Amino acid sequence: MASKTVLIAYGNRLRGDDGAGAVAGDIVKAWGLPDVEVLTIQQLVPELIDDMKQAQRILFVDAAIPGGIEGGFHAGMVTPVRSRPAIGHYETPAQLLALLQDLEGVTPEAWLITIAGSSFDHGEQISRIADKNMQHALAWIRNRLRLKQPCTKSV
Repeated sequence: MASKTVLIAYGNRLRGDDGAGAVAGDIVKAWGLPDVEVLTIQQLVPELIDDMKQAQRILFVDAAIPGGIEGGFHAGMVTPVRSRPAIGHYETPAQLLALLQDLEGVTPEAWLITIAGSSFDHGEQISRIADKNMQHALAWIRNRLRLKQPCTKSV
């Protein structure tokens, strides 16, 4: 399926706030926006290249410990970084973009939206803090999906 935007939401739903990215992905998918493909997964893997190669824009959504995140979430542009480990099945958004560039010759606009969490203990429930931060991130995502022109600034 060729789409204008691919949103890749990831995180471990069994580790509290680490699942906030995946929950955000479920919410975006429920919006039913045309030209937006939502992938909700546990971790980034090279196999995502096939879904990414037709995208004009990619939004990665993840949760993190709040250090350095002001306002509950952070949205920043992602650029390709070639730093692939020799063996492994874990990627970063920057590594995936570099792989996409190398294999397919394309580099779509890409953003990483990081939601600050407070509890990464075992359990499926996200905290009130992470939920509030996720709502702010979702407002940013909704705005970004309505924009027609690529943006070049970090928020």
